[in-house]
Amino acid sequence: MPPKSSDDPARFRYEQLVCELSGLIRAGTFAPGERLPSVRKLKQQKKISATTILQAYRLLEDQGLVEAKPQSGFYVRPQIFMQPNRPRLTEPRSNPCEVDISDFLLEFFDSVSCSSIVPLGAAIPAGDLLPREKIYGFLAAAARSKAVDPKHYVCPRGIRALRHQIARRVYPRGVNLTDDDIMITCGATEAITLCLSAVAKAGDVIAVESPTYFGTLQIIECLGMRALEIPTCPTEGIQVTSLERIMQHNDIKAVLVQPSFHNPLGCVMPEADRADLVALCTRHQVPIIEDDLYGELSFEAPPPDLLKKHDRDGWVLTCSSFSKTLTPELRIGWVAPGRFFRQVQRAKLGHSLATAIPQQQAIAEFMRKGGYDHAIRRMRRVFCASLSRAIQAIGEWFPPETKATRPLGGFVLWVELPAEVNAMCLYREALDRGVSIAPGRLFSADDQYNNHIRLNCGVHWDTRVENAFKTLGHLTHELANPPSEDLLVAN
Repeated sequence: MPPKSSDDPARFRYEQLVCELSGLIRAGTFAPGERLPSVRKLKQQKKISATTILQAYRLLEDQGLVEAKPQSGFYVRPQIFMQPNRPRLTEPRSNPCEVDISDFLLEFFDSVSCSSIVPLGAAIPAGDLLPREKIYGFLAAAARSKAVDPKHYVCPRGIRALRHQIARRVYPRGVNLTDDDIMITCGATEAITLCLSAVAKAGDVIAVESPTYFGTLQIIECLGMRALEIPTCPTEGIQVTSLERIMQHNDIKAVLVQPSFHNPLGCVMPEADRADLVALCTRHQVPIIEDDLYGELSFEAPPPDLLKKHDRDGWVLTCSSFSKTLTPELRIGWVAPGRFFRQVQRAKLGHSLATAIPQQQAIAEFMRKGGYDHAIRRMRRVFCASLSRAIQAIGEWFPPETKATRPLGGFVLWVELPAEVNAMCLYREALDRGVSIAPGRLFSADDQYNNHIRLNCGVHWDTRVENAFKTLGHLTHELANPPSEDLLVAN
């Protein structure tokens, strides 16, 4: 199936125009301070309505790329080029190591649960961005329904209605699945846990990106396995050539990757690299666990095709959930385990037996009636705008040596601070001032990224969030330039 372009007729016309103009702005075709084409000119050129064009310009305003001048038109904002550089390719040590992050994770989650804290630490969308009320309406209806016989609540695979909706959902992303290829789980965490349990055992080596999501590392730790971090590009993901070289000297039992809108880097693997990764692992008969948690949250194009698209022999186990797109409370995820279906099913029986049925019914009905598409479109717009504002804020308020990624989907931002800044110190200082962040050490099993942080941009950009970024910038300046000993003595 060929990749979809930004001219896909299924996309709303204003989204097509936003995609086109934002690309031209970032490429420099429209320079900072330059006037963009008038509404009248675009209306004639594109054969679309003035309302559609204004809607596109307003969204570009929300993203911080454009500003309106009364009686004059829309202009490219000069600030957009006050952006930090991108981080460089990561170079982790290529040795398997034990994982030991659970104790600090407990402290971290305690610190971000307070409602008075600006939530830039945990990667959780703002509650008012999620269609929670609608979902809970469907959940109430499901709870009243007599369609499920209490005697038959044990259904390890999950209800067919939800599996059917998921199969329909992944078809445009290059994967032909039937209802029977999918299993419903208690969130993506359980899906990944079941997959690792099915393909590896305690002591085995699991290859992961570097940095990688701390939840992945915590699962590896709980299962008594070891992590081996692979060099990863902040724009193109895991380096397949590096993985191939490392596989020659290590007995890797599984590769666990996030090919689309990686957490924390936000990167997307090119299609050719995806094909190469699947071919490499198929040749060596090494399972790939594909974490597609953020896959549908693409800004400038339809979602990338799944890694599983290139899988012909069932070596890719694809996992995802609805926690980032509907609501995290329901804890509903899914897995398509390929040739490992039976092993994953056995692991499910021993882990949780089955997943709650009313939650599954509610999500299936919400998807069937089109609510999911509407919710996804809204979140994409808000997340894109918040990330753009965050990048500009870092360029304006953080030290000039600071670097940040440019995600094209999802809602997390990876920031490399000046070498002198200890991210753990920044984490604690920020908490004291009511701002949570995720320090870089959480994203490595090998004590790396001590001057990096991850920021959650799944929020509405408002004065409170803007002030939080100013606070972080001020603290970073202080940590990068501590007072000299002579000055301390003098004081």
